[in-house]
Amino acid sequence: MKKFFNLKSLYLVLLLISFFILIYFCVDDNNLATLLGIISALNLGWLFVACALMAAFWLIDAYVFKILTNSVYNKAYTMRDAFCVTMVGQFFNAVTPFCLASQPMQILTMSRQRLDAGRAFSVVVRKFIIYQATLVFYLVCTMLFSYPFFADKIPEFMNLVILGCVSQSLVILLIAFFTVKKNLTLKLILLILTGLSKFNFVADPLEKMQYIEDQMNVYVENNRAIGENPKLSFTAFFLTFLQLTAMFSISFCIYKAFNHPGLDIVDMIAAQAFVMTTAAYMPLPGGCGAMESSFILVFRVFFSACHIKPAMLLWRFITYYSCIIFGIFFAVNIKKRAVSA
Repeated sequence: MKKFFNLKSLYLVLLLISFFILIYFCVDDNNLATLLGIISALNLGWLFVACALMAAFWLIDAYVFKILTNSVYNKAYTMRDAFCVTMVGQFFNAVTPFCLASQPMQILTMSRQRLDAGRAFSVVVRKFIIYQATLVFYLVCTMLFSYPFFADKIPEFMNLVILGCVSQSLVILLIAFFTVKKNLTLKLILLILTGLSKFNFVADPLEKMQYIEDQMNVYVENNRAIGENPKLSFTAFFLTFLQLTAMFSISFCIYKAFNHPGLDIVDMIAAQAFVMTTAAYMPLPGGCGAMESSFILVFRVFFSACHIKPAMLLWRFITYYSCIIFGIFFAVNIKKRAVSA
């Protein structure tokens, strides 16, 4: 049966949607013209720090991939290979709804680096669980410190933050459940493969299932090896906490770039965490539309009315469009090669 759609075409359409939303926010109220008009008055040093924090976010992410992979792989997994996996993930985070293609494409990238699928799967899933768990921990901490401040100013939005925190927690529990319940997971995969075979999307589902079961055994073995190394897990959690802090501090740097007076950085970090949590489940690439609107809603508490939309554009360029611009190079240049020995 002929395929109903081409994935590359779908990604292109989603990417175009995200850029159309960018164009809308650029032309709405002449936001881009306003930004260009005041850019000479901005503190460029703080903008440089914001960009450096984004680069740190990528580098820490890659280093976590590196240490997790080296814990289950008997050859040296280099920072170069890990950075490639990170940027592929960042690109597909940005261009697919709910970041759906990010982890599968990272597993594919690691497979192209000649890691077997079971090890790649165990590393990517463990990395995802660590990231989600750290994010939930971060949200709980920020709400303990900053919830009264924001609940007084934007009470309705804080209800969405709580809902987002609960959703993030459920994702972790769901993944952990399927990780522990190996037999149930295999039955569900076989059911999906059988269903796809009826539409000629998959040939010989039983043969595919045997391969998946073999790789699942490798995954379980390596996942156990990572889980039984508390020092490694703590290191990964700590580094991910630093990674999130780098990301969530970017809006504070933009605030200072607009020459606003001093402010409690904890509240600014909390605001950024709340924005990214509530907009993460918008069914458009990178939460387009929801991210921009949430930023304006929350950060109008800090920014002046004339600066809030230009600040949002800067923040979105640094945290979102940079992932597309730099990530696409890695996404389209995935080559099959051996991992450096």
